[in-house]
Amino acid sequence: MTDRIYDYKKEKTRRLFKKIGFIVSILVILAIAFSIAFDLFLELIQIREIGKNFVSVFWKNLYVKLSVQIISFVFLFVVFFINNAVIKKNIERIVGKISFLKNNILNLIVSAFLALLTSKYLENNLYIKFLTLTHSKPFNIKDPIFNRDIAYYVFERPFFLSIVNFLFFLMIFVCIYTAAIYIVLYSFTFVSRVNSWGVLSDRRVKSHIFFSLILIFTVKIFTLKYEMEGLLYSFFGEVVGVGYTDYYIRMNYFRLSYIVLAAVIILSIFFFLKKRYSDIGRVMLSYVAFAVLGTVVSAAFQYFVVSPNEQVYERPFLERNIKFTRLAYNLENIDEKYFQVDTSNNITSDDLKQNVSTVENIRITDYPTTLDIQNQIQRFKQYYIFNDADIAKYTINGRIKSVFISAREINYDGIPTKTYINQRFQYTHGYGVVMSLMTEVTPEGQPKFIIKDIPIKSLDGAPEVTQPRIYYGEKTDPYVIVNTKVDEIDYPEGDSNRLFRYDGKGGIRLTPLNRLIFSYVYKDFRLLVSTAINSNSKILINRNIIQRAKKVAPFFDYDTDPYILIDGRGHLVWVLDAYTKTGYYPYSEPAGDGFNYIRNSVKVLIDAYNGTLKFYIVDKTDPIVKVYRSIYPDLFEKGDIPEDIADHIRYPEYIFKVQASILKRYHMTNPNVFYNKEDLWDFGKHKTPDGSIDYIPPYYSVMKLPDSQKEEMILMVPFTPLKYNTMIAWLAAKSDRENYGKLVLYKFPKGLTVYGPLQIENMIDQDPQISKDLSLWNQGGSRVIRGNLLALPINQKILYIEPIYIASDNTSALPEVKRVIAACNGRVVMGSSLNDALSQLVGQQVEVENQSNQPSQQQENTPQTSTSAELSKIKSLFEDVKKALQQGNWEEFGKKFRELDDEMKNIK
Repeated sequence: MTDRIYDYKKEKTRRLFKKIGFIVSILVILAIAFSIAFDLFLELIQIREIGKNFVSVFWKNLYVKLSVQIISFVFLFVVFFINNAVIKKNIERIVGKISFLKNNILNLIVSAFLALLTSKYLENNLYIKFLTLTHSKPFNIKDPIFNRDIAYYVFERPFFLSIVNFLFFLMIFVCIYTAAIYIVLYSFTFVSRVNSWGVLSDRRVKSHIFFSLILIFTVKIFTLKYEMEGLLYSFFGEVVGVGYTDYYIRMNYFRLSYIVLAAVIILSIFFFLKKRYSDIGRVMLSYVAFAVLGTVVSAAFQYFVVSPNEQVYERPFLERNIKFTRLAYNLENIDEKYFQVDTSNNITSDDLKQNVSTVENIRITDYPTTLDIQNQIQRFKQYYIFNDADIAKYTINGRIKSVFISAREINYDGIPTKTYINQRFQYTHGYGVVMSLMTEVTPEGQPKFIIKDIPIKSLDGAPEVTQPRIYYGEKTDPYVIVNTKVDEIDYPEGDSNRLFRYDGKGGIRLTPLNRLIFSYVYKDFRLLVSTAINSNSKILINRNIIQRAKKVAPFFDYDTDPYILIDGRGHLVWVLDAYTKTGYYPYSEPAGDGFNYIRNSVKVLIDAYNGTLKFYIVDKTDPIVKVYRSIYPDLFEKGDIPEDIADHIRYPEYIFKVQASILKRYHMTNPNVFYNKEDLWDFGKHKTPDGSIDYIPPYYSVMKLPDSQKEEMILMVPFTPLKYNTMIAWLAAKSDRENYGKLVLYKFPKGLTVYGPLQIENMIDQDPQISKDLSLWNQGGSRVIRGNLLALPINQKILYIEPIYIASDNTSALPEVKRVIAACNGRVVMGSSLNDALSQLVGQQVEVENQSNQPSQQQENTPQTSTSAELSKIKSLFEDVKKALQQGNWEEFGKKFRELDDEMKNIK
C-alpha cells in the first residue's frame, strides 16, 4: 500500500514538472517572438521617421530575410533532428535507455537551437545576394576565360557560392558534431570507462559517421565549379587572376577533379553498402592525396617551367590583368596627356597673367591650422565644436573661390552642467557655419571669414544662411526631445541665451506607447515619467548622418568625411558620398580592403534641420547601382541633384586615393614594362607641420587645367618615381557637373628632371636666409608651422607654394600666416605675402587680386640683403622678447614681439 502511494506521488510530481516545463517552454517561445516583433516594430518606426518612401526598402528586406530564415530553418531543423534521432537510436542500442532521452523534447529543442543559430548566419549573408541575383544587370563585358558577362560574377555567382560553401561546411560540422555527441553520451553513461572513443568502433556508429563523410564529398563536387572560377581572383605567380599555370595546370586539375571525386563518391557508396569502412577511408584519403599532388604539381610547374621565362608566358594574362583592373577602378578612360615642362626658364609675370584665375585661387591656408583657429575664435562656447573644415567651391562677388566651410555642431562633452534636462531638452542643436577664403588672410595672418559669428553674418558676397540650426550632423549622436515644456537654447546672447522651439519635420511623436518603447530602448525611466514632455513633444533619434543613411541603405559603403553646404534657400545641407563596391570583379587587383571594384555612384543629401534624406544617383553607368535601383525603386530620387547643390559638390578624396594608388602601378599598360616594374610610381612627399616626412595628401584647388577654357575645382596629387623624389606626373579629378569624376593624368617627358615636392622642401631648408629666419622664429617661445606644399601647373612650369605659420608655444596660441614661400625650377624665395613671394620669384611687382589684406611691404624688383645694423637691431629685440617672456611680463612681451615682427617684415 505504501509503495502504491509513493508511486502515485512520484507520478503526480512528474506530471507537475512536465506541466511546468511545458508552460516555461511556451513562455520562452512567446518571449522570443515578442523580442523579434519588438525589434522589427522599432526598426519600422525609425525608418518611417527618416522617410516614408524608405518603408518599402524595409518591407522588401524583411520579406526576403524572413523567407531565407524560414526556408533555411526548416531545412536545417530536419537535418539536425534526423541526425540526432539516429544518434539516440544507436547510443541506446549500445548502453540502453537514457532517461533524459526518453522522449523527443530534448531533440526538438537542440535541433531548433542549432537550426536557428546556423540559419541566422545564412540569412545575414544571403538576403542581399539573393536580391542582386534576381535583379541582375549586365556589365556588357565578358571575362576572357569562361566568356561570361561580369554580371554573373558580381550578382549571380556570390549567391550560389554561398549556398554550396554553407552546405559543405554544414556537412563538416554535422560530421564533427555527430562524433562528439556519440563520445559525450557514451562517456556520460559509462563514467567508469576510460576509453570513451570506443563507441566509434561500433558498426552502426561507424556507418553513421561514414555516411556523413560521403555527404561531405558529395557536396564537395558541387564546389569545384566555383573553385575553378575562383582562379579569376588568384595570386598564383605575378598575375592577379588566371595566369599561365592556372590556365594550363590548375584548371585541368579541377576538370580532372570532377572525375576523381565522382569515382571516390561511387566507390565510397559501394564500400559503404558492403560495410567495408576501412576501404572508404582509403578511398577518401586518396582524394586528399590527389589534392596535395595537384598543389605540388602546380607549384613545381610554376617554379621550373614558368618562372625561368615568366615574362613571355605571362604576357597575355598580364594584359588581361591590366585591362580589367583599369576597368574596375574606372581608369580605362582616363585622359592621359604629356605635360611639356619647361625647366630651363623661371616662371614669368606673363605666365601668371595668363593663368590669373589659378593664381587668384592659390590657397595659403591649411586645414589643421584653420580648424584650430576656428575652434579658438569662432566656437564661443564649450558646448559648440567645429569637427571638421571642409573644402567647397562658391562664387563670391562673381568669381569662383575655394573656401573652407565648417559646421558649428553641439558638443555634449562641453555642456556646463550635465543634467538630464540640459542634455535631452535644452542643448539640442548646433548653430550655423563659418566660411573662410582659402586664398586670403587678415593683416594679422588669420583666416579671413566671410561667414562668421553668432548670429550669423555673411560678408563680401558670401551666401546667406536663413536656417542655421544643426539638429543632424557628424557629432550629434545622442537623442534629444523637442517641443517640450522646456525651451531649447538656440544660441548665447549677451549674458543670457536666446530660446527656440523646433518646428522641423524630424522626430517621432511621443505618444504614451512611444514613451514606453523608447524608455525601454534607452534604458531611461525618466523619459517615461518626465513632466516636461507633453502631447506635442517629439524624440529626435539617429541624428548622426552616416548612421542615419546606413539605417536606410546598409548595402552602400559611406564616406567617413561628409561635408556641409548652403543651398539656394539658405538652408544647411550635408553631402554624404556613397560607394558601390564588390570583391568579385575578375582579373582585378584588390585595393586592400577586400574590394576590387568601386564607383562613387550615389550622393546622399541630408537636411541639417529636418533630417530628411535624399539619395541621388550620380553615376548612371554603374551596373551595381542599376541593380539597387531595380530592387529599391523608391529609394532614389527621380531627377538629378538640384543645381544649387550640384554647383558645389566635389569629387571625393577617398575614391580618388584608391584610384591614384592603383594607378601607381597600373599606369603601365605595356605587359613587359608592367612585369619588370620598370616605372613604378609613388606619391610625392613633403614635410608635415611637426617636421616629419609624409606623403602629400590629395588637395582641392580651383584652377584652369592645361588645355582647359575655364577654371574649375579639381582634386590633384603629384607622383614621383618609386624611391626617388623627382616629380614625374600628376593626376587631377574634375568636380564640375558636366565632367564630374573625369580623371586627367599629366605625364612629364622621360629623361627630364622636374623637382619634386620633397626636393623643394630640402631647398627651403638649404636656403641660407630662409633657414636662418625659420630657425630664429623657432626660438624664444615661438614655433614655426610649415603648411602644405602645393604644386600647381602654370603654363609649362610647376609653381610651388607653401605658407609659413608662426605661433607661440602656448597651447592656446593662434597660428598666423606670416610668410609665403614660392618656388619654381629650383629657385626658392620667401615673402611676407603671396604678392611679395611671387614678385620676388618673377623679378617684378605682381599684384594678385584679393591679396591686398595680407601683410605686405614695398619691395624692390630684386631681393636685398639685410644690413648688419638691421640684424643687430633684430637680435636686440629678440633678446628683449626672451627676457620679457622669462619674467612673465606679458605687456612688454607683446610690445617687443610686435616690434620684432615689424623689423622681420623689412628683411629682404
